[in-house]
Amino acid sequence: MDKTINVTPTTTFGDIKKAFHEAFPQLKMEFFNTTHPKGGLTHQSHLLHNDNDTLNQYFKTHTKETTVTWHLKDTVWEVEQKLEQLFNIHAQVFRKMGPTWIATSKTDQWTLEQQTKHSIEAETPIDDKPEIIDYTERD
Repeated sequence: MDKTINVTPTTTFGDIKKAFHEAFPQLKMEFFNTTHPKGGLTHQSHLLHNDNDTLNQYFKTHTKETTVTWHLKDTVWEVEQKLEQLFNIHAQVFRKMGPTWIATSKTDQWTLEQQTKHSIEAETPIDDKPEIIDYTERD
């Protein structure tokens, strides 16, 4: 599934987060006031807390109206970099693992599809998973 959103100067950080999460329910996006390297994390102290801030309010500059499309085959790093390049906003994608949201920093090279699949598998009770039998001789 692909998701396209229209980003305008009055788009809020919350609007972007909501659109991303609705398209990929096992994933979420947070924004920070500084960037991070590929495979790295941004410290929690840099988290932007006000989801109601518009892009123009935050950057005090004119943001052009643009469409952003996320594809299942996009890697996390591509998603984060697209927002960085278009709007100079620093995103970090998180994956749901049971009751916890974890930063995908070590799996930035995974696609959104892989991230989603991994999250769903982690939530599947062991009894529902197919039994794997190892027929390798060990004697």
